[in-house]
Amino acid sequence: IAVYCGNSGGELQPVASLAPNAWGLYDMHGNAREWVQDWSQGYQGDAVDPWGLVDGDEHSGKVSRGGSYPRAARLLRAADRDACSAGYAVGYLGFRVARSL
Repeated sequence: IAVYCGNSGGELQPVASLAPNAWGLYDMHGNAREWVQDWSQGYQGDAVDPWGLVDGDEHSGKVSRGGSYPRAARLLRAADRDACSAGYAVGYLGFRVARSL
């Protein structure tokens, strides 16, 4: 269910190229990391607010989550967080379109 360095061929794969998870969702682990709404706030331990900061500045980064195709399978976790400049662009970083039911 995950696109990672061992099966990606070194590049992003089409969405839904592998099986969905138990909830019918595709690419939740691997393929591309995903930008999320949060601004980084320098968490020290577990993050308890799922929304994080809604405002930031040049000293705080935007958060991305999950794994990506260049990474090892053991590193593909939805809980994995990283922060980078809001203008950062790389081929393994994208976003997921979602809507409320």
